Amino acid sequence: MCIVRNLFFVVVLWVVGALNLYGQCDRMGWITAIDSCGVTILDIRNGTSLKALPGVFQLQNNTAIRFSARPTALPANCPASAYPTVALTCVSDTMPCVAKFRYIADATNPTQLKFQAELANPLTQTCSWDFGDGKKVIGNNVTHTFATEAAYAVCLMVSDVAGCEAQWCNVVKVTNVEPAFCNYDIALTAVDKRLIGSLNVVSAESWPVQSVKWYTNQSSSVLATTPDFEYQLPIFGSYVVCAQYETKNPTTGAICGATCCKTLNIAEPNCYLPDMENSEGDCAAFFAPVCACDGNTYGNECEAMISGITKWWAGDCKGIEPAKCNADFEVKIISGNPGTGYVALFKNQSSGDYVFSQLDFGDQSPIRKAYQWDTLTHHYAAGDLYRANLAVWNNSEGCISTVTDLLTTDAVNLSAKNLPDGTDYVLPGDANGDRKANVFDLLNIGVGYNSVGVPRPQANTDWKPQFSPNWSLSVADAVNYKHLDSDGNGSVDDFDYEAIVKNYTPAPFVPAVAATVKTPRIRLHFHQDTIFINPAYPKTLKVDADILVGNPSEPATNLYGLAFSLLYPNYALIGTKCDYEDNSFFGFSNHILWLPKDNHNQRQYDLGFTRKNKQPILGYGKIATVTFQADIIIIVDIIDRSIGASTFFKVAVGNIQAIDETGKPLNFSVPFYTDSVVLLVKKTTATHLEDLARSVTVSPNPATNLVSVYTGDLQVESLVVSNPLGQTLQTLPSFKRSTHTIDVSHWNEGVYFLHIRTDKGIIEKKVVVQNNK
Repeated sequence: MCIVRNLFFVVVLWVVGALNLYGQCDRMGWITAIDSCGVTILDIRNGTSLKALPGVFQLQNNTAIRFSARPTALPANCPASAYPTVALTCVSDTMPCVAKFRYIADATNPTQLKFQAELANPLTQTCSWDFGDGKKVIGNNVTHTFATEAAYAVCLMVSDVAGCEAQWCNVVKVTNVEPAFCNYDIALTAVDKRLIGSLNVVSAESWPVQSVKWYTNQSSSVLATTPDFEYQLPIFGSYVVCAQYETKNPTTGAICGATCCKTLNIAEPNCYLPDMENSEGDCAAFFAPVCACDGNTYGNECEAMISGITKWWAGDCKGIEPAKCNADFEVKIISGNPGTGYVALFKNQSSGDYVFSQLDFGDQSPIRKAYQWDTLTHHYAAGDLYRANLAVWNNSEGCISTVTDLLTTDAVNLSAKNLPDGTDYVLPGDANGDRKANVFDLLNIGVGYNSVGVPRPQANTDWKPQFSPNWSLSVADAVNYKHLDSDGNGSVDDFDYEAIVKNYTPAPFVPAVAATVKTPRIRLHFHQDTIFINPAYPKTLKVDADILVGNPSEPATNLYGLAFSLLYPNYALIGTKCDYEDNSFFGFSNHILWLPKDNHNQRQYDLGFTRKNKQPILGYGKIATVTFQADIIIIVDIIDRSIGASTFFKVAVGNIQAIDETGKPLNFSVPFYTDSVVLLVKKTTATHLEDLARSVTVSPNPATNLVSVYTGDLQVESLVVSNPLGQTLQTLPSFKRSTHTIDVSHWNEGVYFLHIRTDKGIIEKKVVVQNNK
């Protein structure tokens, strides 16, 4: 409610759109001092100073910078600072390319406006103006006269030599109306019962304040006579706070007076606050109960928050045996304001046989681990509603308790619209946050292996969301370590593997594509070129293949975890097996966790390998052998229904994920060719064919330029080269010598088959050609 006296010509600004984008360095500052404990930075936008600890950034005094920072504590050997202490997370000497402007109407001609661009660096940035009436001009500070009273879309475009561009448009209405609230507004908040108010400029047309009086509806006394004030209120409650003020035009002497009032609810800390209740709130439909401070059980903490509850414990209020320890704390904002931030005092009220405790302040600052404590303080950089959590526990069964309290820094943030997100609940076995449990979760468990943190209250390995306090570490700044602790015992170890197996869901198969750049490759190398099948003996067929990673020219570098899927033929049987190569470059079996999983319904075999000693590896070679089983009767039926007397056993590699020791992804691919085995049906004795095949050798294999075929005393009648599709690529004449050399330098990389007809029978051999182009 505002009342305005005196009428005169003004211009009213309506903001309809703005573009104001920054990179990681989102603040602007000026370095005012440097000492052994850091630098003092003046934040140019809000006028506050910060004490920044020394770090990797090289800074100089009396220079402008862009920066980002997070709260931290001063080292013990540094004297206390009058300013909030921060650690710099980003520093840049580039100035932001942002378009914004102010304007003011001429005192005697309201259709003539003076525009001033707000630039980070006027020396390097250029301004282009479009006044919305067909007129355009270039310049930082410009004056423009509009032909008639109307609403104009005025746009400012800012550019610089670095190529950045930014635009900001306002609708400027030129008319004969009075200024709303004399171009001022009031801002109110309260810390505890300490009322904080300010009279703020809202337009470039504002005149200097000549006088101001602050008062409330509950007292006739004047609270203050300055634009900014603080006042200690006697009680909590709802207040109507008013500012009565006058402004004066320094040119004409005209006076504008206004009275502006706003309502501020200052609530006493309580278990239930009506201002926090949100009847339209929407919560996920799952049961992860919390016991609220009002003695009632809510389905999850979201349901408690939208009901106006400010404090709760993990677990159901009924049906649970009393814990041997109980977490509890009291928190109160003891000082601060919107400009400098707020200081909260935490008092520990926990009881029982707990040994360990941790306090999560809810502002993404480091979690405080303090085994025994009475009180501590914490600085919140901004006003907001925070979700603070305390957990206490010991390593004995029966002592784990956690309590959550919604903390409001000031009265203006005490609102349902500011409710924070609830915790990200743990799904046992999902260690990478994709809402599935499979071999790819094994990689994160390897990253956090042997880490310890808060046990999960009422933990089990059932596939349902479970509340858990955050741990102090995250994988690649994305997945909190609490998700790695699948069984909830407070430690990341071999037992967390079991929750993955219990709740396994395979990922849909996505074939890997051979990379055009050099990357380590994953491939299968089958032990045999050809497997002869005798329909008279329909036994189970076994096909063995080595899993190879990298090669001498493209080794695996900084490899810590690797997972992928194998898609095998639909005639393969249940029972695919894998044996880890204990002498592989990846490490001895006691250095790794590995998980094979046959998803036969999808004909997909998943494999995950991760080291667990925090040490990545460099190398290449065989890491495992996989054995597939196939039904000979089905194979013979497939061959009988096709042209020819053979088929190919092929396995595709896909879903590749690889990480370093921090969880950062690594690039892996597959070869351009896929190895395969010829399954050949022969009506004659299989033993004779196998002995005949062993009498012919092909070397080198893989080959790059030349390959030699050794046939001994066999007489070769013809030699035909074909691809895996059965297409003939080359036919060589008969030869009687024991060795024949074939030039493969012009062949594309891939797998080829040699069909050798001899006087003793037909022999088939496989040749792999690679890296010849």
